[in-house]
Amino acid sequence: MQQAVEETRKKAADELDREARTNNIIIYRATESRSAIPEDRAKDDKEFVMRLLNDVLKVGAQADDIKRMFRPVRH
Repeated sequence: MQQAVEETRKKAADELDREARTNNIIIYRATESRSAIPEDRAKDDKEFVMRLLNDVLKVGAQADDIKRMFRPVRH
């Protein structure tokens, strides 16, 4: 019985994780900002994404549609 409960919990957690990632977008090879200030780089990235979504893809996105953005750290 305990094993069945644990399996159900795991399935529920997996489903919540999948649902949370439903609208994720990964953009490869985006030009990086040359700014030394992290806030400016983040602003440049957001402007790039907004231009891509609205001007190229004609999605009609608004800035508040983006919940979170990050650029992976390169080593």
